[in-house]
Amino acid sequence: MNIRLLALCGLLSVMMGCGSSPKALAISPAIDMYHTTDDGRMVRYGVSEFGTLRFAGGYPARESQWSWTGHISEAQGAKLGSIVTSGAWLTAPPTGEADDDADTWEVTVRLGDSYRRFTAYGSPTSIVQAWSVLQDAGKARLQQDLDRLPTADVDLLMQRRKAESGTE
Repeated sequence: MNIRLLALCGLLSVMMGCGSSPKALAISPAIDMYHTTDDGRMVRYGVSEFGTLRFAGGYPARESQWSWTGHISEAQGAKLGSIVTSGAWLTAPPTGEADDDADTWEVTVRLGDSYRRFTAYGSPTSIVQAWSVLQDAGKARLQQDLDRLPTADVDLLMQRRKAESGTE
């Protein structure tokens, strides 16, 4: 009897895939971009290869203390991949021109098995392009939050005020 029970349990384990879950598909290079300006602004975006977008601003950005988390689209992930590849971030990353007034970009990128950490200054084209994609994704996340809020109804507000004041 025990042999049949063990055989049944073994068969069920194989049929259920041994409890493993399917792996998510990568849609983007993993990127962490920390941007500082000469006037003291600090902003950090991080995106995982699975599209999780994170944001931190001000002093928490230095320590990667994320303020919010959202997601990028597959199209945005593909755009980031294209920027990383065409900008040669993994082989000859952009450095820009360092001076006292230049913005500073601390970048970490991982694409497949390749990994690179570098610092760039000023406004290198591919850095600005990637930052724009991340900002657009962040704006979309903010818009989703705003869209969930109730909208103002001026007519209803005026009716309530009249009713409360007894002037109706």
